[in-house]
Amino acid sequence: MFVRSFIVTANTIKCYAKINLFLYVTGKRKDGYHNLFTLFSRINLFDVLYVEPAEKFKIVCNNPSIPVDKKNLIYKVYDKLCETTGFDGCVRVYLYKNIPIEAGLGGGSSDAAGFLKLVNKIFNLRLSLDEMKNILRDVSADAPFFLQEKALIAKGIGDEFVADLDLCPLYLLLVKPSFGISTKAVYNSRNLTLTSEPRITNIHSLLNFETLISYMHNDLESVVLQEFSELRLIKKQMLNFGAVRSLMSGSGSTIFGIFPSKYKLEKAYCYFKDLNKDYFVYKTTTL
Repeated sequence: MFVRSFIVTANTIKCYAKINLFLYVTGKRKDGYHNLFTLFSRINLFDVLYVEPAEKFKIVCNNPSIPVDKKNLIYKVYDKLCETTGFDGCVRVYLYKNIPIEAGLGGGSSDAAGFLKLVNKIFNLRLSLDEMKNILRDVSADAPFFLQEKALIAKGIGDEFVADLDLCPLYLLLVKPSFGISTKAVYNSRNLTLTSEPRITNIHSLLNFETLISYMHNDLESVVLQEFSELRLIKKQMLNFGAVRSLMSGSGSTIFGIFPSKYKLEKAYCYFKDLNKDYFVYKTTTL
């Protein structure tokens, strides 16, 4: 079913993961969501989607823990597409998961955006970028970001785009323990502290590595790291191995480190690979 040959076909798309290089939670909204100020960046870790015409809509996945019913964001995008455009095509979706779930890496949202881009192309629907954003926004707050290719500063619930940036590639190490974390639970926590949006007088100053590092922060760590000592330890060990900054991505449970050299990255990678066989450990770069 999941053969390598489909990876190179026109009906296939790579759905890249993301990290939040900074994430400030600036307020609680009347609709129950929170206002954010965040910097998204795609990373070189991806799921693969293959779509083919079928008599009935169906999702097939290599990971049995992934729901393939209406709980799946791909399914929700398909329903929303049919509802808003009158689209009546049926497809079978093959989803090959590499991105871990409940990791703060946006895998589900990226899959949803990739699916919409692919169907738009295959069926020549001619949906504009804004039309696709509107469909995705109703399904997942951060899904519209995955229509972009550059790093992106966003506000609101993560769906209001402020500026895109051509960041230099960063050497990254991702470490995720065997447990996941519920985004909803983190944002509903009484321990979540709201902060103000940082003053960045010149957005393009973030292209400077030292400036970017100085703004790296995640308000959600005040909730998650307090509860999960294992994540605190992973973050500390990243820094001990020479990471210039270590941060939780999104609501976790992935901790990433930015390393100044491939040599230091490799040493940290080997350490964490040996530390716990249940850890997801991955070395990569930003895109």
